[in-house]
Amino acid sequence: MDAVPLRRCWGIAVGVAIVGTGCVGPQLIPRGQAPDEPLAPTGKIVIKESLPDPLAPAAPKSPVVPASATGSPRRELSALSSPLRDKQIQVAAFIGTDVVITDDEVWQMVRQRAPEYMELFGAEQVAKEKAVYREELRKLVERELIILELHSRMKKNKAEDKIEGLNEHAREQAARRLNEYRKSRKVDEADFVKILRMQGLTYNGLRRQLERDTLVQVFLEQMLKDKARFVTLNDIWDYYAANPKEFALDEKVKWLDCFVSFQRFQSTDDAKEYAQNLWRQATQGGDFVEIVKKSSHGDSVLRNGEGLGTKKGEFQPAELESVLLELPEGQISPLLQTATGYHIVKVVESRKAGTRPFDGKVQNEIRAKLTRQLQSKEYDKMVDDLWRRYRPRVVEQ
Repeated sequence: MDAVPLRRCWGIAVGVAIVGTGCVGPQLIPRGQAPDEPLAPTGKIVIKESLPDPLAPAAPKSPVVPASATGSPRRELSALSSPLRDKQIQVAAFIGTDVVITDDEVWQMVRQRAPEYMELFGAEQVAKEKAVYREELRKLVERELIILELHSRMKKNKAEDKIEGLNEHAREQAARRLNEYRKSRKVDEADFVKILRMQGLTYNGLRRQLERDTLVQVFLEQMLKDKARFVTLNDIWDYYAANPKEFALDEKVKWLDCFVSFQRFQSTDDAKEYAQNLWRQATQGGDFVEIVKKSSHGDSVLRNGEGLGTKKGEFQPAELESVLLELPEGQISPLLQTATGYHIVKVVESRKAGTRPFDGKVQNEIRAKLTRQLQSKEYDKMVDDLWRRYRPRVVEQ
């Protein structure tokens, strides 16, 4: 079940050029904050913290508290993390005295969306970067609010002993996803770190992002899993009946095209004789695709034999349309003469226009969609409540 709304999912963006990463993000007005309540302390809040250098030689393991800490020491970092360097950390937002979100953490999220603004220029690019910064800062605040609520409920239910197990699960999931990504790109850890650095990202920052996302996923799955039970068959039918366009089927023909060009022969008769020979091969059980690859003069050779166009008004050449719309599925046409040569076509798949039936597949699709809508509403309601209760503050830049 897809418990997390798509607009709040984060991913890995590797191989993207980064533009304008030095901007300072705009202020954010938190949902649920009282109008007369101050936004946050003015000016920059800076924390001096030691951060690991993933490419430096290994050093003795020691607990390191990340920039966005929750108040408790974090487990030792991986072998990629070692000797520490000093860095000034600028705070973007904080929740109480336990949670800090740094400006750098927000920018690591922004840089993963670089394609949205990297092609822009000047004021337009700056405006888009600021908008993305605001969105990502809000997402990070929401993420930390949910994790705070998760820990609060576990403590309330006297399940503190399970928190470390949950954190271990998050670490394992993050490591698995990172390993899968590296393997799919066939790079080792050192090269992976270099790729991230080229984008202004860090290995440990990305790993932390995946760990925190896992915690959010676990909480939301538990909180929202029962919402599917509220979608009844009547709800599904009402949606189906109210949205006929969503389930409409266009007329579609998938076909193969073997073309014999007049230009390749001394006369049209020679071209016709060549085409008739290919037609006999095809109708006597020959592999139509292989015939096209070996003997056709058209560009369908580049598409594994497939003809151009799938519905009325799209077929090329247009003279073939009437035949393609009437030819039964699996059938081979006679020789079809056009201004440039002969075509032999075979219809592989033919579907008439209509409406998808109200079968199990359609019902499951509608149920999933309605469930996501319910979950999204519940998520927004929950997050609004968390903003009011925890009162996160954004540092004015």
